[in-house]
Amino acid sequence: MPRAIAATTQVSYIPEVTDGTTPATPAFQIFRATGESLEVQRKLVFSGELNALRGPKNYALAARMGAGAFDCEFTDGSLEDMLEAALRGAWSTDVLVNANTPKPFTLETRFETGATDVFKRLRGAQVNTFSLNARAQEIVTAQVGYMSRLSEFNNALIAGATYTAGNAEPIFAGDKVGTITMAGLALDAVHTITMQVNNNLRARPALGSLDAIELAPGDLEVTGTVGLYLADTEYDVLTAFQDATATSLSFQVGTTAGKITRFEMPSILLEEPKPQAESKDGDLLLNLNFRAIQSSTIAGGLIRITRNI
Repeated sequence: MPRAIAATTQVSYIPEVTDGTTPATPAFQIFRATGESLEVQRKLVFSGELNALRGPKNYALAARMGAGAFDCEFTDGSLEDMLEAALRGAWSTDVLVNANTPKPFTLETRFETGATDVFKRLRGAQVNTFSLNARAQEIVTAQVGYMSRLSEFNNALIAGATYTAGNAEPIFAGDKVGTITMAGLALDAVHTITMQVNNNLRARPALGSLDAIELAPGDLEVTGTVGLYLADTEYDVLTAFQDATATSLSFQVGTTAGKITRFEMPSILLEEPKPQAESKDGDLLLNLNFRAIQSSTIAGGLIRITRNI
């Protein structure tokens, strides 16, 4: 009896035209994942009946849904669909700004188990969160988090399904992250940048249906951290925090012309900088939490991404 191993797992996705419906004869795109955590979720409710015996007697299936995430290494041209879905916008001349148009997917994880494989599928899946993590001397990584209206286990391919392999672009390490600027501030050596996008999705249930009728977004949050080595030039950063002075953040991933992606938050506020001497053998680090606010530079948007620079 073949037993599945993680190394032969395949992760893929396809955009949906109709929310919650996988296109016929779907042409799946293989996602260059390093890990996945998709969950087929069910909600059970139990009777509170008093029946002279301890323990639940009756139950009912009350809801079906799905959630989870794909982990990956950031590579050129691999995440355009997911960035578009995370920002609920559309690429226009290689520029993407946050908007409010949902982009649902069918997500599939395939476990190789011999003659008959095991599948997890989420339908009507939307990107709830996106995170990017860049640290000196480490791989630049990302995570895409999802919520879905529908989910299931299966043991058969979808009829007519085909799979396109991901591109072969190289991974990036910390030396490929640069052109880091914050308006009006003098930055010394940056060792860490993290960024998180959160759509605060919620399910909308309705009587007569086990499945949510739709997923609705809440307030868009774009937050993150910039980690610096503390130097005398960083006093202006501390002052910007204590005076609640807005600044900006821009950085690029990639160094080859035509394959550079720029992330820009034209207006951010700094939160909770913590220069601390934790031990006599360590560096004095300044970790700046930030939060993006609406900017007139991008018509009230929070974030702009430019690709193929």
